[in-house]
Amino acid sequence: MLPLIYLSATVDPKGEMRDLPIAVVVEPQSVEGTIAAAEVVSDAIRDHLGEGFSIAEIAPDELAQEFAEDRIAGAAIIPANFDESMTSLSDPANSAPSTPTVRILTNAADGGLSGGLVSGSLAPLITAAGEQIGTKIAATAASLPPANKLLLAHPVHVEVGPYEALPDRSGLGTSAFYFGLVLLLVGFIGASVVHPLLDSVLGFIPTEVGPIVQRRSYIRLSRVRTLASKFVLMLLLAPLAAIIVQAVAATVGVATPQPLALWAFASATIAAIGVSALAVFAIFGSGLGSLANMLFFIALAMTSSGGTVPIAATPPLFRWLSTFEPFHPIMEGLRALFYFGENSPAGLDNAWIRIVIGGVVGLTLGFLFAAIYDKIPRFSRHPEPAIERVAVHN
Repeated sequence: MLPLIYLSATVDPKGEMRDLPIAVVVEPQSVEGTIAAAEVVSDAIRDHLGEGFSIAEIAPDELAQEFAEDRIAGAAIIPANFDESMTSLSDPANSAPSTPTVRILTNAADGGLSGGLVSGSLAPLITAAGEQIGTKIAATAASLPPANKLLLAHPVHVEVGPYEALPDRSGLGTSAFYFGLVLLLVGFIGASVVHPLLDSVLGFIPTEVGPIVQRRSYIRLSRVRTLASKFVLMLLLAPLAAIIVQAVAATVGVATPQPLALWAFASATIAAIGVSALAVFAIFGSGLGSLANMLFFIALAMTSSGGTVPIAATPPLFRWLSTFEPFHPIMEGLRALFYFGENSPAGLDNAWIRIVIGGVVGLTLGFLFAAIYDKIPRFSRHPEPAIERVAVHN
């Protein structure tokens, strides 16, 4: 199951990509060329980029907000002097023409793979469109200087870079992913420890420390009260665990801006994951519950997080899973806190909403099933096995 989940989610990001959002910005041209080169390049992007991208043509003054709110993975910028630079190549009197340039800006906060998909798809297309324009100019122009002819063979220079560089010590855009992974594991492992710990304190299962085995006297508690005790312990431990995670991150030098907001978000994340995992234990029991938690909170959550591979570049199953799996909103919230200055429209608001909803759903389902099981005598949690009377025939 694990190889199937992990490998199928990441085997072909470019082939699976659908609707990765990018923008095209055509600045008002300072000089109108006879070929309208800027329009030709923008049309080529729009018509030939394919269904892997969702293309929005926006005004130059809208670009900053699109990046600040993490709405786009990248953008192609055709500058105001593009037509003028292209026209200068056809002027025989101009022996020092300027090179037409298109900038590809990537959203560094989305990770290196996202930037590679954007630049790797846009750059060849822009270059090919420029070569077509150069061929038309060369066919119609009079005798040209050697420098002009050389430039017309490959007239457009493509510059690639991030719109805004990430802070130092941010793991090249991976720090949010690994910080989120730690929170996920702390919540999952915390629930996996709290569940048997409370059961052993209540005498439901023995306590084992190495070769030492001890069973306490059984304390009769209903399933609901037992689960409530586990929930309370998990909720008390979550803020302490969040402080420890942040302290370790600070010790190793991870850039963690907005420490108070990050602590609140980390505490809520650990608590929501923990109580939800405890609810799964309450519903399915220790054995099957461990497997269900591992699949839902680790394997499927990681592959649908968008932390390493953009959600738009994963198979349809994982794009669907991202709508309710917990790691995706955790990633959105942490990216907003780490890279976007606590900007709510960049994903923090949505992350808070989904984490709270997830925690409430976990609490509700856990109590609901525990109450149902309490009402059925054969589902008693008493640890002593029932002694059946056996008729002995001589």
